[in-house]
Amino acid sequence: MSKVTSVSRSGDHSQAYKEAAVELAKGIALGAVPFLGQAIDAYDTVESCVMLYNSDSESAKEDAQFDLLLAIIGWVPGAGDGLKKSLRIVNRNPQRFAPVLFDLLRFVLEECGVKTSPEALLEQMFNAGKLTAQIDSIITGVKGSNAFKSLPNWTKTTVVTVLAASRDNMPIMIGVVEKRLKKWKGMQRNSSASPSGSGRPAEGRKPANRDSAVASTGKDGASSTHSNRVEASSLGQQALASITNEGLGVSGEHIADYICAKEFRWGKDWDGHDKGVDGKWLEGAPNASKLGKLSKGGTPKAAHVLYKLTDPANGTGIDSVWRADPATNEGKKFAVVEAKASKNEDAPKFLRRPNNTRKPSVTSTLGVSGLKDVSELLEPIEEPVTQATGGKQSGRAKQSGKTGGTPVQPSASKQKAKPPKPILVQMSAEWIEENIEKAVSKAYTRAVLGSYSRHLFYSPLYHPSLSPKEHAEAQLKGQNGKHEKHAAFHYGESEVKKAVNKRKKSLTNKYGAQRSLRAEA
Repeated sequence: MSKVTSVSRSGDHSQAYKEAAVELAKGIALGAVPFLGQAIDAYDTVESCVMLYNSDSESAKEDAQFDLLLAIIGWVPGAGDGLKKSLRIVNRNPQRFAPVLFDLLRFVLEECGVKTSPEALLEQMFNAGKLTAQIDSIITGVKGSNAFKSLPNWTKTTVVTVLAASRDNMPIMIGVVEKRLKKWKGMQRNSSASPSGSGRPAEGRKPANRDSAVASTGKDGASSTHSNRVEASSLGQQALASITNEGLGVSGEHIADYICAKEFRWGKDWDGHDKGVDGKWLEGAPNASKLGKLSKGGTPKAAHVLYKLTDPANGTGIDSVWRADPATNEGKKFAVVEAKASKNEDAPKFLRRPNNTRKPSVTSTLGVSGLKDVSELLEPIEEPVTQATGGKQSGRAKQSGKTGGTPVQPSASKQKAKPPKPILVQMSAEWIEENIEKAVSKAYTRAVLGSYSRHLFYSPLYHPSLSPKEHAEAQLKGQNGKHEKHAAFHYGESEVKKAVNKRKKSLTNKYGAQRSLRAEA
């Protein structure tokens, strides 16, 4: 009986291999066609980024991370497309295809002319350091594709944000794949022979290899991916200077959320810390009368959610709106909140003095829209940068407000330039009115505009509490670290108004009087 069962299983494996190999050969052939291969990779990457951004549960997020990492692998010249396709076939039906995974990988290696073993291929491909280093070139490739250019602006921002965030989360994403590979390796049939079946499933010329310098060495046998895990671990310990601006932006919003919720006690019934969409409001969702966060969190589908440290960046517009306690909010019912962050630039000297009570100026960190694609600034500058000046713009976390065309520069006669759209200073009354409908539901917009106070939280890595630094370290380690303490420089309504008016005055001197640049009383 056991002999009959063994023969039956062998037949099933052979049929599974033939079925998968036909599909695999088609994928490799298409990927090897000049221009078409990159177009397919770009479309695949865009689709995977949107899927991850829209994931609304831990299991969905893990599936999306798996899919995005394979999309990234697809950009690797040589065996990248074949490996991506192989793992997706197996993931689709592990019981059927996992036993022939190594057979499929051998087929990929043969088709691509790469002399190595399946184990060595996996180890070389899932290299956290090398994949992280490729993200910038992948972003460039995606931006140049028709699939990306045809997207709405907010989706373009989403795709770039998710790809940039993958640099920080690469060890986590590789961990997701390793967990599945461990199961699939245990399902391999007891054979190290050539692939089953008779000959190749596809006739014709072998697909051209986009780059033969992918993997030229390796040894057979179970080498596992231990060395890759070590590298992933060391990647998590990398210098804070390597954290992306998007990562800093999310960290700043996370800190601001928990200060509002716990320190200001506007969301004391929020269940737990750093749960994202899995968190709950124990006394019911916030509304016009119940304290809590009214606006969306780290995912487009999740209203009222406090930022999880590994959520994607918020994108454009207002960071958050809260139903606040008037007793701690300048007598107003609602709070409009902006979160800023910055990298490890030198702290102002006055911060080192004993018993210091001064805070860094934030006037020049307020972004401006209506001039060009101006983004929120992570590090202070004196005035907005224009294309004609050739000035250097500092680091950025995310885009802010609506954007316009390129401004006209002042002429030799020193006449005031007139930008094509009204200039809106971030956190000004005009900017808030422009962006409020994107932050909260229409049912609340009129109420918010009728009674709000502004708050700005600035969390540079040099903050004396060390909270921003701890959060950045935790993010680089995939949340493996302490980040329960939430502290930042806080600027209330009067300080924000003063900063907005100073920014408006500077812009008026440069571009002339505009309604949107009138000083706030």
